[in-house]
Amino acid sequence: MKIPWQGPRDGRLWTFQHEPPPERIRHVPGVRLVGRRYKIPKNICGLQGLGYPMPANRSDDFYRRMLDRRGWDFPWPLLTHQFRFFRAIEGRIAYNLWSPTGSGKKIMGSALICLAQRPNTVVVTRAADIPGWLDAIRKYTGLEAVAMRGLTPSKAQDVLAALPGLRAGRVVGVTGWETLHPGVRGEFFAGWAGWIHKMLPGATLILDESHYAKNPKRWIRTVLEDGEVEYTPKENRSAATMLLSRGASFRLLMSASPVANKLHDLWAQLDLGEPGCYGSQHDFGMRYCGAEHNGYGWEYKGRSNAGELKRRLKWSAVSIKRSEYADQLPEVRYETIRIPREDQDLPDSVPRELRAAMRGNDDVRLAEALVMEAAIRKTTVTIRKVRRAVDSGQKVVVFTGRRREVKRIAAAVRAKRPQVAVWAVDGGDTVEQRHEIRKEYMAHPGPCVLVATGHSMGESVDIQDTDLAVLAMLPWTPVHLIQWIGRFSRLGGTRKCLVSFMVAVGTYDDEMRVSLLDKLEDVQASIEDADATTYADALAEKLNQAKAMSRLKDWLGKMRTA
Repeated sequence: MKIPWQGPRDGRLWTFQHEPPPERIRHVPGVRLVGRRYKIPKNICGLQGLGYPMPANRSDDFYRRMLDRRGWDFPWPLLTHQFRFFRAIEGRIAYNLWSPTGSGKKIMGSALICLAQRPNTVVVTRAADIPGWLDAIRKYTGLEAVAMRGLTPSKAQDVLAALPGLRAGRVVGVTGWETLHPGVRGEFFAGWAGWIHKMLPGATLILDESHYAKNPKRWIRTVLEDGEVEYTPKENRSAATMLLSRGASFRLLMSASPVANKLHDLWAQLDLGEPGCYGSQHDFGMRYCGAEHNGYGWEYKGRSNAGELKRRLKWSAVSIKRSEYADQLPEVRYETIRIPREDQDLPDSVPRELRAAMRGNDDVRLAEALVMEAAIRKTTVTIRKVRRAVDSGQKVVVFTGRRREVKRIAAAVRAKRPQVAVWAVDGGDTVEQRHEIRKEYMAHPGPCVLVATGHSMGESVDIQDTDLAVLAMLPWTPVHLIQWIGRFSRLGGTRKCLVSFMVAVGTYDDEMRVSLLDKLEDVQASIEDADATTYADALAEKLNQAKAMSRLKDWLGKMRTA
């Protein structure tokens, strides 16, 4: 089995012409000469002044009638802001939906399944959110859904039994990003990606949280003895997703934070939806990411030609802004609590994660370990804040870094407030256990406390029925910031939530906040991410206040000395 270059319908992504295109677009990533004709992606038609070849625009009433005809219980008042997505996607074979956390992406994906009624439909999401997708599909579409779990498809008897229904369009398959990679080392096509590609050809593919496939490194390049170059797929998640995408007849990529860390993360996701239309990762980095050579290789850490990229993305994606449905959301406020050195806990030892990160060369992993070390210093202050909140009858969520701190905070609250319901969640809990704890927390009237690691409950989880969210560990990338805060500002929420950023003075927390602001500016400038704008403004305001107070304290100290 080989990875195809493009999907069965991908010819519709291109236009062909014999005349050379204008000089200003001849070197745009994706434009190339094939034989005697120029192959031009449709997403750059706007750059040629031709306008975008959009399909006929339907009205909102058309889609409402279509869904009502199928007996679908659509929550109209909550999701009218999403109808321009339906209008944009009509007649398309690939599209990106970038919509803020809590805006109803799961319901929109279910609506698309209901409208299209395509066979061989597969949803890829986080393993923690598989139960949520199963519930949404069964509730809204009336179809059955089956979870594709484990690493060996041949042993998944429930999936094999549902195969006729999958091929007939009566059943929808849901698998996780964590199990999408090749199941057997040395056998790339032995995992779920290979099974779906072989057993469900021409699949309808919905990639939820598409930033999980942001890794651009998909191929191993080998020079043979005769000088020929051979390319084999890497055994990683991104290459497995490429196999799925290239064999699909329709692709929908959904994310609240497509730029996970830097703008170059966007290329892999765009290439999954429109293979080859944005050129190679190097072409994309040179044109749009301010590429610089460091003496050893190219780095793509900046941004360039942002206006051109925005015009291309008008064809490839629709970006829903939070302001379009803000009147349906409860208020979310932000505060920063700066913890001075004398009030911080002293770690007994350097965390294992920090020692491991220092031995390697992974900057992202080192940043994560440093903010985790800073989180340990804030445990006592966090516990005091949680106690005060539950004493006033509030529902509280705490995100921290390590399992040890989760257990310590939960045990301290239980010991001093035995009458308060407390749940502790970490990566050691199964998906089903986390799902049950989430439902218990949401159903509880309060006061109660949910303590979790950011990794275990920070994405694809509805916990918006919260009065106070304490971020004891600061997020270290834009995607984590947007996703974590997005747990509390979601459709269906009824409580006004206060999000508290806990900052340990003199630790890596200070540096982390500055670097986060820089990254959020890249996201905002290129894709107009409404969440990035909101949180950047909130953090900038708090950071400026903190700097002003620091300068005032220094000035008062000098006055006292004089």
